[in-house]
Amino acid sequence: MLSVVSTVGGIELTGEECDRLVALSRGESSRRAVRARIVLAFAEPTAVPAQVAADLGVAVATVTKWRKRFEVDGVDGLIDAERPGRPKADLVLSAEERDQLQRWARRAKSAQALALRARMVLACAAPGATNKQVAVDVWPGIS
Repeated sequence: MLSVVSTVGGIELTGEECDRLVALSRGESSRRAVRARIVLAFAEPTAVPAQVAADLGVAVATVTKWRKRFEVDGVDGLIDAERPGRPKADLVLSAEERDQLQRWARRAKSAQALALRARMVLACAAPGATNKQVAVDVWPGIS
């Protein structure tokens, strides 16, 4: 069913697979982007796992894992499956709570710690906020 054909140094991709991988490599999920870049790197016949790992800044084991996963499951194998367990609870603020936090956030000079906490809570309450994005929003110098 899969159209993946292993060659001496790389993987042969169909046009559809290549398009999907390019889209994943430019997507919003950095994990999927790295996985897609790994597979795209192996489209070159001279690709070597150690060099691909060095180029992408990941471990050789990571490169080997995702190449094998692609060979078995195709592009869909690069996407994480749903994990068991309780989903994260959403932070829901009332209009009054949001207003109070915004007032505290504006008092940065007089109560910096409280203002920082208020900014963090407001950032966490944003739809789709991740811990990394909150850190960047609250402390712009962090990457």
